[in-house]
Amino acid sequence: VNAGYGITISGGYTYLSTIDRQTDEELLRRPKDSGFFQIHWDTGRGVEMDLNATFVGERRDIDPLTFVSKKNPGFEKLDFAMRWKLLADQYGFRELYATFRVDNLLNENYEEALGFPAPPRTFLAGIMAKF
Repeated sequence: VNAGYGITISGGYTYLSTIDRQTDEELLRRPKDSGFFQIHWDTGRGVEMDLNATFVGERRDIDPLTFVSKKNPGFEKLDFAMRWKLLADQYGFRELYATFRVDNLLNENYEEALGFPAPPRTFLAGIMAKF
């Protein structure tokens, strides 16, 4: 949805039937409910920003130590990204950007698969060039 002022809002939701029809058990690592919400802002001055929220519902998994079926709790995650256009059609570059990203902005503790903790808050910076 275009909200004006360079702001675009989008989102999605998935409901998944997670029952194996042959065994009548829940499928491994398949949440019934999951989704995302994104706000994108193009400032119109060479800076773009994204705020992304992701949620994943509870799902069946296998404990990696005991090999027993166990519920993996759901989680929510917030990420932020920004890019700033440094050059356009100069010095052999069609476009040159500085990029910055923060994954797991709120430093949530979760495991996408049991026994494998997700990284803590992570900062990334870089340069992106288009020729």
